[in-house]
Amino acid sequence: MGGEAFVPSFGALGIGGLIAFVIGSIILIDTDTQNYNYSEAWNTIASSDIAPGQRVKVTDMDGLSLKVEQI
Repeated sequence: MGGEAFVPSFGALGIGGLIAFVIGSIILIDTDTQNYNYSEAWNTIASSDIAPGQRVKVTDMDGLSLKVEQI
């Protein structure tokens, strides 16, 4: 909206900026995931065997490794 001071646009720059802001914020919202699950690879430490893809609960963090247990 600061551009309005230098360009005689009768509010078009401010309204265009506001529309771009609103559309950009809508695009950034990911509505496909219910609780925003992130898929990341971590080193894990577990007291029992855990199969790939099995859900786990993180109990602690040791440096760059996560201590996990079965759910």
